[in-house]
Amino acid sequence: MDNVEEVIRHLDQVNIDKTKFHEMLSEAFERILPSGSTSRTLAMAGAAVSVPLALGYMYNHYVNSKKIKEKLTWEQLKSGANIISRVFSNYHVKYIFSLSETECDPIIECCSSLRIKVIKMKNINNALNAADGIYRATEQVGCIFVSTSQDLLALSNTTINFPLLVVGINELMDTDKGMMGSVVQSEHFPIWSLHSFKSCEFVKSITDIAPTLEKSLDRCMQSPFGPMYLEFSQEMIVPEGEIQKNNMMMNQSKWYFKRVWNDIQHSFTYPSSDTEVVFHHFQKDCVKAPKADQIREVLDLIYEAENPLLLLGDQCLTSGQYEDEVLRNDSLKLSIKLLGLPTYLTGFTKVLNDSSFQNVIHDNLEYALKHSDLIISCGIPTNILNDLLEHHQQHISDNLSKKRMVIVDTLMSNKGFSLFGHGLHRSFFESIKRSNYRVEPSTFLHHLGYMMPRNYNKFQSWIMDLKEKDSISSLIFDKKSKFKGEHLNSYLVLEALRDSLQNSQSRPIIVCDNGQFEECAQSMLADCVRAWIQLDHTCVRHNTNSAIGLAIASKLCNPSVDVWLLCDDRSISQCIPEFETLNRYHIPINIVVGNVEGSIGEMSSDDQVVMDKDSKKIPQIHHDHPKTAFHKIMVAYGGKSFSLSHNNAKREELEKSFADARERSSVSQRPILINCHIDKPVPSLIGGGAM
Repeated sequence: MDNVEEVIRHLDQVNIDKTKFHEMLSEAFERILPSGSTSRTLAMAGAAVSVPLALGYMYNHYVNSKKIKEKLTWEQLKSGANIISRVFSNYHVKYIFSLSETECDPIIECCSSLRIKVIKMKNINNALNAADGIYRATEQVGCIFVSTSQDLLALSNTTINFPLLVVGINELMDTDKGMMGSVVQSEHFPIWSLHSFKSCEFVKSITDIAPTLEKSLDRCMQSPFGPMYLEFSQEMIVPEGEIQKNNMMMNQSKWYFKRVWNDIQHSFTYPSSDTEVVFHHFQKDCVKAPKADQIREVLDLIYEAENPLLLLGDQCLTSGQYEDEVLRNDSLKLSIKLLGLPTYLTGFTKVLNDSSFQNVIHDNLEYALKHSDLIISCGIPTNILNDLLEHHQQHISDNLSKKRMVIVDTLMSNKGFSLFGHGLHRSFFESIKRSNYRVEPSTFLHHLGYMMPRNYNKFQSWIMDLKEKDSISSLIFDKKSKFKGEHLNSYLVLEALRDSLQNSQSRPIIVCDNGQFEECAQSMLADCVRAWIQLDHTCVRHNTNSAIGLAIASKLCNPSVDVWLLCDDRSISQCIPEFETLNRYHIPINIVVGNVEGSIGEMSSDDQVVMDKDSKKIPQIHHDHPKTAFHKIMVAYGGKSFSLSHNNAKREELEKSFADARERSSVSQRPILINCHIDKPVPSLIGGGAM
């Protein structure tokens, strides 16, 4: 526009007639493209098509482009660690788990100033579970810092099915290889493991840190989920002055020509002081509200079904239009009650449980999945739903042709259900007739509940059948708690824990591993907890996994809520390295160990088996196995502990022990371990399989 005005002013100065000038331009255009010619027709048609497309592209680019938050110069930032921490802060990352000792200290210092907490973990599997727990609780991407090729190799051989950003800190500036290059050259690294990462990038310049990190965080939250690897050199994150000082001290002890050769090879340079680094706002992918025809489709399926089943997941609590937690939970409770379908609450949705509900079921999920003909999954994250389906594949496969499935997920890809990173047989899942909706789960549930006819009693017999199974399970567990064995009765221990939790002021979060003791706990404690977080069955890493990482993440995200970790004597051995982590960061987690070492039913390779007259196997158990004093290990790390082993202990005494343990942990802000020597629980045909 400025050029046009300048030309007009110039024409005014030379006193050229403007009308005559326009006529000259029109004549020139007519000579180039004569009227009625094919070339002129094509040019006009091209302009008619290209101009709207260009305008639409410009509008779309303006709307969808990331908004700039701030621009800072290198003189203000001074280090790459400051850039990294600011990007994490802009993307609302609050917790990061580190496996490095000192390499990430500059980033940790910058993150602390921005209220981002970095937890140093001891075990790669526990760090992965902690990052997974952060995603489950907040739907924010999980982040891990690594600094050795061994940790990266372990990640490459691990199935990861949640959004994860792995940041590698390389000790030396090696743009040709880096840590990933050294891992690929390892003889223990299978080439197919490269596909476990969605992308692997090495940042070579400080000015590339912000755009590359922002791009990686955006891609992490795109389906299909999986890990992304981003590597920096240590020179990038350390302030420029410190690097120059260290290089000067190192060069003083080197030969002159060696120093010259190092200067020639050293290609890394810092930006000038006035170089600007641009930071953008986090732009979350907006999930649309459900449409009326989608609600009607699901209602028609409910009317046609005989035994429908509703499964609620954590996304119901993180999506929707209600920012107030009480208002959001009350609206979800009302929707569940209005809908009237038999409902299983999973994960953090246990907080919605109310004694007035008649359609919330706590136990016997296997039975419900086996006899249901319509399964509605609302707000269950993709990786959790995949794990659930694979774990109960045997029960779902019954009458597979008659089953229908409705999946409502906020992060589902447009292509449908994602099977990324899972062992679920594609042919099995594709044989189920399903409908996928990428809409807000909480809003979907609200509309579905409000449009459901009132006093619709078609499913009352189905609900009563499931509730009857719940009652039978309670009677069975109550009967089993009366038996006496060599050690504590496991069912009596869980009943005492349940009474203690019910008498507490607020309902706790329970995190558990996969085992018989934990399976019994699910059935007995599911109705008195705020959330039930269980380790994925399909994510057992190296067969030596524990859920202490999930417990740490749950406590970090809910500091005012009691967190209990239930595990057995096998999985607790993987928790021991993190006892130091719990005490260093004052994370008060209550750990209950169902220790069956040397108990009745716990057979080893040295157990003798004798055949009697009736050819029945009678195990001759030797009870001289050493019992690990896990409670003493916790005390050695600075925590608190109890040991319960008396087989004549009363229920009231056990309840008081659990209450005292919770009180001591809360006051001291230290973890506490309760080592319970129990008899091995025997699973029942009825009971078990709660979420």
